[in-house]
Amino acid sequence: MAAKTRRAYQGAATATTISSGINDSVTSISITSDTGWPSGNPFYVVIDPGTSSEEKVLVTRSSTALTAVTRGADNTTAKAHSSGAAIYPVFTAVDANEANELTSTFTTKGDLATFDGTTFARQGVGSNNQVLVADSAQSNGIKWANVTGAMITDLTVDTADINDSAVTAAKIASAVAGSGLSGGAGTALAVNVDDSTIEINSDTLRVKDAGIVAAKIADGIITGGTAGAGVKIAADTITNANINPSAAIVDTKLATISTAGKVSNSATTAASANTASAIVARDASGNFVAGTITAALSGNATTATKLATARNFSITGDITAAAVSFNGETAVVLDANIDANTITTVELANDAVETANIKDDAVTGAKISNTAAVSVASVTTSGSISSFGDVVLAGDLQTTKNTNDTFFNVTNGGSVVIMGIDSNQGVNGHDVGSSSIRAVYSRSTNVIGFSSSSQRFKEQISAHIFDEEAVRGMVPVRFKYRADVEEYGDEEAGWNYGFVAEQAEQGGLSELIGRDENGLVDYFAYERMCVAQQQLIRTLFEKVESLEARVASLESK
Repeated sequence: MAAKTRRAYQGAATATTISSGINDSVTSISITSDTGWPSGNPFYVVIDPGTSSEEKVLVTRSSTALTAVTRGADNTTAKAHSSGAAIYPVFTAVDANEANELTSTFTTKGDLATFDGTTFARQGVGSNNQVLVADSAQSNGIKWANVTGAMITDLTVDTADINDSAVTAAKIASAVAGSGLSGGAGTALAVNVDDSTIEINSDTLRVKDAGIVAAKIADGIITGGTAGAGVKIAADTITNANINPSAAIVDTKLATISTAGKVSNSATTAASANTASAIVARDASGNFVAGTITAALSGNATTATKLATARNFSITGDITAAAVSFNGETAVVLDANIDANTITTVELANDAVETANIKDDAVTGAKISNTAAVSVASVTTSGSISSFGDVVLAGDLQTTKNTNDTFFNVTNGGSVVIMGIDSNQGVNGHDVGSSSIRAVYSRSTNVIGFSSSSQRFKEQISAHIFDEEAVRGMVPVRFKYRADVEEYGDEEAGWNYGFVAEQAEQGGLSELIGRDENGLVDYFAYERMCVAQQQLIRTLFEKVESLEARVASLESK
């Protein structure tokens, strides 16, 4: 059985209802009224009494809130209850069983009820004259026992606590160590006098004059100090002759020497050298050597390597530098910066900026005016040139070539044809022929080139099957680009003809679409549509050939 907990009871508690439904695991319940309900200690309540959902729970109440709820008490099962379910305090079998358990512990006159931390326990009555004492070794923490000397605190037995004639001679210990008091016959005390040390004078026991010798004085009881009560050694009694040369008096027994001239330097470890944990002595010139001296110094030092207080150096204005602390130990190096937009054309002299002053890749397309005419003698690049103005080439426009794409060069002032290559151009150093036209593409790296079809530039070659239903489903459309796409806008722009890339995406033709840097559908690969249509043409030819063979077979019959 669990540890016992005092529960709250109160008569005339009114029945009420729960204000909102609960499931079978919540540990808090709200009721609509708490009139007459107990509070403080926990108590039991019943929910949905007399129904198949009856459940008893242990609760603690604060106003109309029941908290710390223990579900399914008193052999009931935790269940869900609807809002408006009846609820009221109840006396349970648990309460009755605990009362019965306490009553059933008594069996004999003098029994005591104890608790072992879990259940009630019987403590039977002890023997006559025994007392109840605490004993942590017992399961219930107590036991009956006889009174022993260990149970009586020293100096707590007064005269009134001792019965008359209770102390007999046998109870009085004899004196030890020499002649003294000893137990006499009956209740008397007899005195044995040591004639050398003590005597009886007028019925008074006293020490004889000069009766206490060194042998009678215990070690460590003679005290000294300022004359007065408790001092056993008279002043000026101990002289140098009384001190044993081998006494080895330790420094903790010595008073502080404060009189000048009482300690010679030769009696110390003082030196003018920089010696750790040693007294300092000046040399013949009055000087001494030291490492670090901590003090409030005044005057000027002959030499110094560090400022007492560091100072910060910084630059503000158009040219700035972050503060650097300076304490004299190292040189100050300021990292100066020219603030953005500080140097304008006013500060720059004509022709002041030379090629060497411009960082590589510093001049981007954004820095070149849209209407600027850029004239160059020769351009060699593996990237791209972007401009909305004119690019006049007096020499060559050289580009690189990788494994998969061949990029063009324009020689001798030739013009760049974006959707083709002029007949006077060479491609990758090779003449393309007077009537050759090739489509030029811009890659994701902003480099213009064309796709080579030669097997020399290909690997992992295998047949590819397009979804013919999706290819046949592609619907050609007529359209115009929006005003923010084409220069002349919706009204003045001409008609365009082609496909909508999203239709290809929806049809699963991922091979025919391209995406932008955000992953959105961007363009339709018309050149690949020709490849897909070639597959359709082959399929149609195969069907036509099959039909022709069937027709010929039918005609021959």
